[in-house]
Amino acid sequence: MIHVACVQETRWKGQKAKGIKGYKLWYADMDGRRNGVGILVSNDILKQLVEVRRCNDKIILVRIVVGEEIIAIVSAYRPQVGLERAGEKVFLGGDFNRHIGRDAGNYSSVHGGFGLGIRNESGENLLDFALAKELVIANSIFRKKDEHLITYKSGDHATQVDYFLVRKGDWASCLDCKVVLGTEMPT
Repeated sequence: MIHVACVQETRWKGQKAKGIKGYKLWYADMDGRRNGVGILVSNDILKQLVEVRRCNDKIILVRIVVGEEIIAIVSAYRPQVGLERAGEKVFLGGDFNRHIGRDAGNYSSVHGGFGLGIRNESGENLLDFALAKELVIANSIFRKKDEHLITYKSGDHATQVDYFLVRKGDWASCLDCKVVLGTEMPT
């Protein structure tokens, strides 16, 4: 079961929360034109939620208590900088519109070697950001079939542009990572 899901490019206008089929959705969007963000939390772990923070229509954060730890989960529509070190685990999930490529190359400390396609300059920038902020691209750590790495598809064109970034010291807490292509939540 998926307990937490980050969503981007939402069309729900405003800063609200609502129940959707076993989940509670928090979202933030100013104009309703497919550029907001949201986070879904399953009803099974809702009582562990300690904070919801809508930073703006591009970033939303929830904090959840798991055992004796607080985990911060961030949903972002484009890359953001300035994550502060704190006594919590941080998972940054977003539609980064970058290609990190199949192979780690010189980025083996932040890229697990299981990506899709060919790295582009923007992907290299994301990997440089991960290096600078001591983050790991969680999607690249787990071996998946190519069809399970695709996060955007149009006609014959298929790419991986959505990623989860995790602090290097915390990546072992991530037991699996998968972005689901074309999943649209019902309104």
